[in-house]
Amino acid sequence: MGTTATAIIIAILAGIGTVYTWDTNKLLSLALAAVTMIAGIIGTVGAFISALGLFFKLLPLVLVGVGIYLIYKVVQKNRDEQPPVKQQ
Repeated sequence: MGTTATAIIIAILAGIGTVYTWDTNKLLSLALAAVTMIAGIIGTVGAFISALGLFFKLLPLVLVGVGIYLIYKVVQKNRDEQPPVKQQ
């Protein structure tokens, strides 16, 4: 998560530098634009990997919930299929 935040901050600062140096120094502005793109890509990939990590951390909980639900449905189905008991 720290890499993602750092890359995004670098991308923002380089983007600001790109805008404000365009009139005076085109080469520096293009170099800062390249830094913005690279840092943005690193930040995006880092955020995607973090999101996948969170998904895989929560996946066992989801599977346990689905298992409990399926067991509940099977028990309810078996309860409904039992013949009624005759009372005398």
